[in-house]
Amino acid sequence: MIERTYGNWTLCGRSIGGFGTSLQVKELGVSLDVGFFLPALLKGDHLFLSHGHPDHVGALISWLGARRLMGMHTANIFAPVGLAEGMVDALATWQKICGVEFDYRIFGAAPGVELPLKGDIRVRAFPTMHRIETMGYLFERETKRVRAEYRTRSADEIRRLRQELPADQLFEVVRTPLVAYVPDTLPEALDTMPAACWAADLLIVEATFLDDRKPMEKIRAGNHVHLDDIVERLDRFTGKHVVLFHFSRSYKPEEIQALVDARLPAEWRGRVTAFV
Repeated sequence: MIERTYGNWTLCGRSIGGFGTSLQVKELGVSLDVGFFLPALLKGDHLFLSHGHPDHVGALISWLGARRLMGMHTANIFAPVGLAEGMVDALATWQKICGVEFDYRIFGAAPGVELPLKGDIRVRAFPTMHRIETMGYLFERETKRVRAEYRTRSADEIRRLRQELPADQLFEVVRTPLVAYVPDTLPEALDTMPAACWAADLLIVEATFLDDRKPMEKIRAGNHVHLDDIVERLDRFTGKHVVLFHFSRSYKPEEIQALVDARLPAEWRGRVTAFV
């Protein structure tokens, strides 16, 4: 298992395109896909599934079974609506096969749906463009602040205004993008995902292919992103860290960061890194 720190965020897990992706953002307590069973990623009660391909959901039964064995809290599983609906029957069948009951709840994640996660953290789903229904997820912090026209008022005046004015007239809601997860997709989805993804502290984005060893027409046929697609759009990124993952198994781990750096403008090296 790999663990990397990016500013205030710790990303751990493992990802090999076609074989398995299981990630966790420790500070949020959320897991992102479960293609590998990694016992270290059992902590945290929220699992966000991007799509139904085996390398992203194949270890779900092991994950649920281990949580049951350890007496953990109810697992909250978020998945694209079609996948969520299919999982209801699939998990019921697996429980019969295993002779046990797993402790979980399933939530369908439709495009644009926003859900409270914990405290002031919210998550919204957005579609990507893969061979089957696929969702990315944006985690944001929602806070309120006094509107600009009232910020010079004293604390006593603000307290008085709270009694006199509707809350939405005195305060404005501020969304701070924290982590964006962009799984398997064609590059066009990078143009339609929420703009806030480009401002996230941590943008975790698929980059399955890094050089010219596979023809672009085959990359597109598999509905995947090439590193060049991301480089072309880097001028949009105003956040802190771009983390690339889901590399093709044709690459050796020790060569990946060098391949990334070779195609990056010099000013982006060190800010765009490979999760290997």
